[in-house]
Amino acid sequence: MLPNEFYFNTINLTKIIEIIEIFSSYTNNLKFLNNNGREVLSERIETVIKAKAADAYRKCRVPVIVEHGGLIIDYLNGFPGALSKPMWDLMGEKIAQIIPIGESRKATAISGVCLCDGMKSHVFFGETQGSISE
Repeated sequence: MLPNEFYFNTINLTKIIEIIEIFSSYTNNLKFLNNNGREVLSERIETVIKAKAADAYRKCRVPVIVEHGGLIIDYLNGFPGALSKPMWDLMGEKIAQIIPIGESRKATAISGVCLCDGMKSHVFFGETQGSISE
């Protein structure tokens, strides 16, 4: 049985617009929370997203959904992973210059959502294979 209301926790307006677009054909009972939660420092997206969801649940006490993504760069042994946003904020397009010519530029973009109901966390991932531009 689906809940009557879906609570998403995000402070990102772009994500809110995407969520409304994706869920509009399924429900009109979307609620948004903007708790600026703490994020654990880990390259593992699952670790980060579960901690974000648990923190959001503790603040609102309703089943809550959070999102987190990351970029897995083969040449960098999976780095930056869940730390992609701070790395991008610091380096921008210079990320492409880290990889020497002739080395693998393969990368995987991963996006995850986690539903936390206070007892369990349910995590779902999607990924897209690609490469880092030269």
